[in-house]
Formats: sequence, C-alpha cells, structure tokens
Amino acid sequence: EHRAHQGGQVPVFQPEGEQGRHRGHDFHVLRKDTRLCAAPLRALRSQPPELDVHAPDCFAVRIVPYQRQEAAEQAEIHGEFAEIERLEAPTLRPYAADVLSDLPSKLTATAITDSFRAQEAQEDTQPPKYSVELRRPFFDRDARGLTPSEIGTAHHLFLQFCDFARCESAEGREAERERLRARHILSDAQADAIEMDNIAAFFSSDLYQKLKNAQAVHREFKFSVLVPAGDYYPQAVDFQEERVLMQGVIDCLIETADGLLVLDFKTDRVPKSKVRERAERYRAQLSAYRRAAEEVFGRPVCACALFFLHSGQTVWLRETE
Repeated sequence: EHRAHQGGQVPVFQPEGEQGRHRGHDFHVLRKDTRLCAAPLRALRSQPPELDVHAPDCFAVRIVPYQRQEAAEQAEIHGEFAEIERLEAPTLRPYAADVLSDLPSKLTATAITDSFRAQEAQEDTQPPKYSVELRRPFFDRDARGLTPSEIGTAHHLFLQFCDFARCESAEGREAERERLRARHILSDAQADAIEMDNIAAFFSSDLYQKLKNAQAVHREFKFSVLVPAGDYYPQAVDFQEERVLMQGVIDCLIETADGLLVLDFKTDRVPKSKVRERAERYRAQLSAYRRAAEEVFGRPVCACALFFLHSGQTVWLRETE
C-alpha cells in the first residue's frame, strides 16, 4: 500500500496483478508467486516521507531512524549497564569452629572414664572413645553360662526391681528372687547367677541404713541434660556456648534432708585392698551423675558412694578429693 502525496508521486512497484483505489489509497493485489524488487524501498530510506496533514488526530506519528530504534528496543529489554567498580573475590579463611565438626552431639556418663583436664600433664587429651559390645545370643548363654558383664547385669536387675523391705531378711531375699524369676524379669540363668551373700552385704551395710531413712529413693533414674562441651572435649574449650547432650542412668538417687545422695552399684571382682584404687576409675562417672542430679532436682548433692557387691565395701567419693 502507498499514499499519493502533494507535490509529487511516490515511486511505486509495478508488479503484476489487480490494482484499485479505496478511500483515497491505491492498492495492488499481488499474485502469490510475485517477486518484488526492493530498489524503490531502498530509495525511500534515504529521504524522509512527507507527512499527511489531513491524517486523523488519533494517530501519533514519530520518525525514528532504524538504528536508533533498534538500540532503544534493546535498552528497554536488557537495560543499560555501566561498570562502576570492579568486584574482587573475597579471601576465604578457615572456619574457626571446624574443630567441632567431629564432636559427637551426645555423651553417655558411663563413657566418661576421666576428665581430660586431669590428663593434660601427660599431654594425653584425647576425647573418650566409644566401643560397641554386641549382645550374646540367648542360646549361647544357656550353653556356656553368663559372662561377668551379664552376671553384673543380673545383679543390677535384682536391685532395681526387688522389694527392699523384704530383702532385709534371708527368706525375703530368696522369695524376691523367685518372684522376679516367675515374672520373667530375671531369666533362669540370671536368677541362678545372683550371689545372695553379696546382696545380703548391702542390706546389712550402714549405707542401706541411710537409704531407709531417706525422704525418697529413685531407682534406675534416667537423665538427659545439656552440659558444656569444653568440660569433656579439649577442642571445645574455646567455644563456651557449645553444648552436648549427656545421658545416663543412676542406680539409686536418694533424697535426704541434707541433700541428694548418688549411689552406684559395682560388681567388679577386686581384692578388698584394691577397692579404693578401683573406685577412683569411676570418679568422673560419679561427677557426671552429680552434675545431672543437681541440675534436674535443683538441690545440691551431699555425697556420692560406690558399693562393691563382691567385697561388700562402700567407698565415698567426695568432690574435693
């Protein structure tokens, strides 16, 4: 389509096909296979067209050279970028808390054999190591008998579930063993492995007399408390906010008028002359029990005691020793 302008005739194509005029406009209907010559269009490109002053007011006419129009469209799509300042990659530094990545999130009180602070003089500051002990199958126990560890478990089960008042007499202790056997709390092998003379030594001790006068007795008291990691792992000393979860089970936690008494039973077979030395191995464990009991109950622990069933001896572990 083209418009006839005043003062001259715009060059037009001369293609084959029908032509006509409609509302002041000349038009050509081209055949489908018509091939146009672009020379007249190139000629128009070099001279601006003459505007028709009689065009309707609804049209806004703007003449934009092709190159500028293309640049304006690109700027609208992509925006304009200006390099203000060259950015430099930051210097990567080691993360100060990387040493905590190997720290376990949970700690068991029985795994604490000694405080690392007590080992610093020997420059032996390794954290406690954990070992996995697989349970022996029941058919193997029946054929070979119980191991020392399993015998110790049997004694702990008896002291956990027996009636303390009935166990003050020999007849009562035997009756309690049979009751726990009948209720399948103890297997036949476990019940037969219990040394009743060792049990009798506890119920005739001064320690038991303190227990009888207690305000309350909590047997197999389970606890879970958050403790500073730096108290048990040397690599966490500089991170005071770091915590680990400490879990454990206290054989007997006794509430008295003076405070809490922590009692732990031991089945170690050691001579009476070596009991005190053996008790020192459990000082860190009892210290962990002390900390947990004080945090849970909000009361001070007045004493911690170990009762060795094999020798019938009580060893008191005081915090200041």
